[in-house]
Amino acid sequence: DGTNTPFYNLFDFIVKNKSIEKMVMGSKKEWMNNPKNVKMYMRLFFDNVAGRNGRFEIIEPYLLPNGKYTKSFHLLVNRIDTHYKRTVLSKKEDSPEAIPEEASEENFKFNKDLKTYFEQIKLSEKTIDLDSKDGIGIWEKCHMIFKNGLFTSDIIMDLSGNIEMNDEKQLSHESIRNIIGKGKGLDKEPLNQQSDIHPLSETQKEKLQVEQS
Repeated sequence: DGTNTPFYNLFDFIVKNKSIEKMVMGSKKEWMNNPKNVKMYMRLFFDNVAGRNGRFEIIEPYLLPNGKYTKSFHLLVNRIDTHYKRTVLSKKEDSPEAIPEEASEENFKFNKDLKTYFEQIKLSEKTIDLDSKDGIGIWEKCHMIFKNGLFTSDIIMDLSGNIEMNDEKQLSHESIRNIIGKGKGLDKEPLNQQSDIHPLSETQKEKLQVEQS
């Protein structure tokens, strides 16, 4: 139903029924010691729960049935497209909030640098740090989109299924350039701290060699 209530009710039911808790979580809470379990739950949570101002979208690579990960930037572009098709681009063309089909040159540069950024940090190799002693799972510096802003956040889950976010940091074009530009000799063109994510046109996707999934 778009709220966190079903998730928390489910975990409340599990922990209040010891036989079920042991069957699901394990006698020593082994369920929480498996990073894949925690990551899948966090994904399921954020894919289905929306706050009063909208949904936070995780854009880390998805684990496919064959055990491989989707490519980071391709997933990012597809999620951006989906977001805008159901929000901004679905509005009337004369809306002051509408974004032209052809993204601006500045936005094209931003998306191009994003591709380099995601390729450099190799998101598919990231792991979740788990504190099994306290029954807490932490996904550190998880990349997310809210509205049209890109940021990182630590996602924290406890044995009750509760989800919290901490240490949110927005990623602007300048900050991404600083990360990918070390030792690369990137040009020193002035950047306007752009942090908004806009969809790429089909032409620009071809220029970036973005595959569709």
